Amino acid sequence: MKRGMCLLLAGVLLLLAAACAESKAPALFATVCSAQEALMRAKEASDVVVIENGRCVAGDKVWAAFWRAVEKKTPATVLCAHDYKVKEGHTVYFYWVEYDGSIFTVTTRSSSQKKAEGTQTFAFLRHFTGEAPATASFSHYDNYVLVDDLAATWEEIQEGIYSSQSDAGYRHCTLYMNNTDD
Repeated sequence: MKRGMCLLLAGVLLLLAAACAESKAPALFATVCSAQEALMRAKEASDVVVIENGRCVAGDKVWAAFWRAVEKKTPATVLCAHDYKVKEGHTVYFYWVEYDGSIFTVTTRSSSQKKAEGTQTFAFLRHFTGEAPATASFSHYDNYVLVDDLAATWEEIQEGIYSSQSDAGYRHCTLYMNNTDD
């Protein structure tokens, strides 16, 4: 009887430890709220990268610290909030990124939904900078994108996004954008 109780207690402790270790995401990542409130909270937080209309409006230093850690292959985490304009107004998506020194794991959640939409892993974080096409509403881009193929170019990623073929382009996740009119 004692042995059975000890085994049961050990099992419960292991489950609790696994649940606690599962995600170290900040509370904001799990907060269900409107897009407007999520955007306000993200901008007020000191540890969130906020992307609005394709521009980084908060958290530049947070992103720079994450990028430096990645360059050194040091484990790091970052929370990015992207505000997307839609017909009904806008929606905010959170991207919780965990880097273990070799693999990136990104979990995505809409601010208005309780459950995460999914988790993906990627091998590389690429940095793309350059002059925007003449048809763009900005003149320069500065983007950091998760990919599995180091050969991926920004142009090829964009072609895949706008292609009518569902399997065109590279699997990717854009984490940081700062499109400017410099």
